[in-house]
Amino acid sequence: MKIFKADSTAKIVLWAGYGHITREWDGYMMASYVWRFLGRGSQNQPLSIDQTRMVERSDTSIENRYYLLANVDKPTVFVDEKNKSFMTAYNTDAIDIVVFHPRTKYIAKRPDWLYQLDRIPYYIETKKHKMYYPFLAKAYCKGEDITIAVPFDVIQLNDKKEKKPLLLKKGLYILELKNDIQKEVFEIEVK
Repeated sequence: MKIFKADSTAKIVLWAGYGHITREWDGYMMASYVWRFLGRGSQNQPLSIDQTRMVERSDTSIENRYYLLANVDKPTVFVDEKNKSFMTAYNTDAIDIVVFHPRTKYIAKRPDWLYQLDRIPYYIETKKHKMYYPFLAKAYCKGEDITIAVPFDVIQLNDKKEKKPLLLKKGLYILELKNDIQKEVFEIEVK
């Protein structure tokens, strides 16, 4: 409330996943607490945007039927003639906007959205490194402790014919190649 007392036009972003954004009061969902805290009818109404229901799943048999019909190539909000977001599975009092996300396409066996993050393909010179297949290639930002750090990118190469890049930003990396019996660690630079 201090924020709204200081600035009545302030906006707060509440980032939550799955049903936690719903305004329906059930005593558990985060947005429902905010909704009650602000008071229904207040000028500071929460805007709920669902980005989890209309996405691809591991199997199309468990995808939402409306998602199966939508063929979008970028995140899309469908609106009706009254400019209201198309609702499919929600009570319209619970969610304001539903975003339909495109299916992942693959480039060199990597998700297309990874290429949208200013990443550069880096192909491992497999002939130079005598690794048995399959092996994992993990790229760590130089300067990080690779015993505890999360890799910037990870791939598995299954055979010598497979051409799959690591997708890295410009900079220095420590590359770890590892299988059940071998491990090789070396530095690379991505320009």
